[in-house]
Amino acid sequence: MNLPNYFLADLPPEATLNKQMLWEACQTLKRNREQYLAERPTRSLIKTLHDIGQNWLDGQYPIRKLALERGPQLTGFSGAVLARGLSAFFEQLTGENIETLVTHDLGHVQRLDAMVSTPAEQKRDHASIAVGPELIAHIAAGNIPTPVFMSIVLGLLTRSAQFVKCASGTSFLPRMFAHWRWVPSAWY
Repeated sequence: MNLPNYFLADLPPEATLNKQMLWEACQTLKRNREQYLAERPTRSLIKTLHDIGQNWLDGQYPIRKLALERGPQLTGFSGAVLARGLSAFFEQLTGENIETLVTHDLGHVQRLDAMVSTPAEQKRDHASIAVGPELIAHIAAGNIPTPVFMSIVLGLLTRSAQFVKCASGTSFLPRMFAHWRWVPSAWY
């Protein structure tokens, strides 16, 4: 697979990870967060995530096609199981569901954008804002891919730079999810 080196997972298998390389990668992730993510409004992020979900549900979406073509060999899941699992996850990744999740967890869909109050908080003259961490490290299990997808989604909503460590040999699907915009024509 010939992906651009946006992610440490894209390093060749013979690459040796060291402290300096990890530090530099985390610094780059944090700079990219500041440049591309930190100032995006929550509704914009929800729209992007909704669009990603819709793309993954499209049978002609090149990344889904690649995931279903190469996934069985690389993940150990049959094509049918993989297709059902991906569809089940991405059917839930809708703007309405994401907005409901943010509202349920934080009390207000704009709580990640500004100081806001729910009606009950307004009665007490209270307001608050939620701020995600600058950098999140995810340690992903290798047995099923959707938990790491959800972790990445939540990290995006909180505008956090994210370092994802996949179990050995299990980075294929998380990489496909992360590369949602970049699909070389040679792949399809």
